[in-house]
Amino acid sequence: MAQLSIIIPASRDTEALEETLISVLTHRPADCEVVVPHAGTYDDPYGMTDEIALLNCDAKADASELVAHGIDASQGEVVHLLSPGCEVTSDWCSAALERFQRPQIGSVVPLLEEDSTPGQLAMGIARGFWGGRRELRCRAKHASSKNVIRKVLGPTGTAAFYRRSALDLIGGWPAAISLASADLDVALSLSEIGSESSVAEGCAIGSHAKQQGRIIGSFRHAREQERLFWRHDQS
Repeated sequence: MAQLSIIIPASRDTEALEETLISVLTHRPADCEVVVPHAGTYDDPYGMTDEIALLNCDAKADASELVAHGIDASQGEVVHLLSPGCEVTSDWCSAALERFQRPQIGSVVPLLEEDSTPGQLAMGIARGFWGGRRELRCRAKHASSKNVIRKVLGPTGTAAFYRRSALDLIGGWPAAISLASADLDVALSLSEIGSESSVAEGCAIGSHAKQQGRIIGSFRHAREQERLFWRHDQS
């Protein structure tokens, strides 16, 4: 079994996907696999099938369903989600993988340097008003602040690390809900079984990935958040 499975769910923005693939293939660690689930939208024009595993899914599959298929088809002990538009650099995942040496760690949060928020870092998700999903951001100099870190519930679906055995304990990735809600569902479910999340300050990822909440529409996003509120607050 590979130590790491990198799952990159393809989008229709093939340029963003290929930028991410190039950065991953340039800097990936030796003991890993790269899985690209797609809904018939990527035909591998550069012939990378000897370096990546292309997974052809249903044409109607959305990003969350692609993630679920990718996880199911992969074998790594640690699952690393990366959305198209993310760019990594040399040795980017070492700090994150080190956190999994502690058996209670079920997920690790990388720091995201987003184009949309220059000068700030995205640091995973927390529960906001009425228990909804809130993305945490802070200035780089505050990234190691205990006051900031203790608010982090888990990573975003844009970039995340999960222990496979922990995902198995909660029934896997929730493909039935959108990526923008699934990451919160996973974070809450892991917390409920006593699995902890850790912020890897040494793992920085650049991102110009689109915000999933905007892609799916505000009504669906709000409906999913309400369902998650009742599901997890009544458990």
